[in-house]
Amino acid sequence: MKKLVPLLLLMTCCSALAEWTKVAANARAEFFINFETLREQGDTVRVWVLINDVEKGTSLKNLEERDCKNNQWRIIQSIAYSKHFGEGEPVRSGTVNEKESWREIAAESIAATKQKIICEK
Repeated sequence: MKKLVPLLLLMTCCSALAEWTKVAANARAEFFINFETLREQGDTVRVWVLINDVEKGTSLKNLEERDCKNNQWRIIQSIAYSKHFGEGEPVRSGTVNEKESWREIAAESIAATKQKIICEK
């Protein structure tokens, strides 16, 4: 039984991380997408994105909406956590008005990298 407990812990740990695919990183953060949550609605796509803050050891999960036709994006919902990968305590959350203005995507940015990956799925 004692040998089974570490195996179960390992399985629990890795299954929680398996849904997140790393798509970009810089000196301050790592960016992941959960492709299992990707939902297309015409020219737009909604998907959950996770950002690990490398410096602070915290994370942020955003429900992002991407306009693939007009190369824009916006955040629909956001939850901040005290640890990486959405672990630990939620420290802040909010829902954004869906009528919020769309944000243009700058070329050569992490937002552009995510847009390309999400819209090509």
